[in-house]
Amino acid sequence: MADGERITYGQPLSASTLTGGSAWVGSTPVAGSFTFTSPTTVPNAGSYSASVTFTPNDLINYNTVNGSVSVVVAQASPTVSGWPTAERDNHLWTAALSRTLSGGSASVPAPSPSPTHYCARCRYEQLPGHLHAYLK
Repeated sequence: MADGERITYGQPLSASTLTGGSAWVGSTPVAGSFTFTSPTTVPNAGSYSASVTFTPNDLINYNTVNGSVSVVVAQASPTVSGWPTAERDNHLWTAALSRTLSGGSASVPAPSPSPTHYCARCRYEQLPGHLHAYLK
């Protein structure tokens, strides 16, 4: 049976090339071609078992044959179009830890006090998801 070439998530099976297949009846080779049975299928990332059809050139003497091949589907890499930013509210500093992004997502660690803003009378406290600065 033929082998499927690696594709990336989001691509249909038709983006994979089938190679290495051959068909025989006894010791006689049978000329023909291999195609994906459902070439428009877009499989999830991982290993995908795709149905393949062998169609002989001589359809009078030979039947079509169905089988399957394993196609490796790589994970797609999203393009991030905007990253979260930290916001300042008087003496309270917070950081947006997530933002809805087109084509992906990002996580940002909590920020440390800004080196350009010194607060001699501040106490910094780490809370889940935020860093707060309070006046003493």
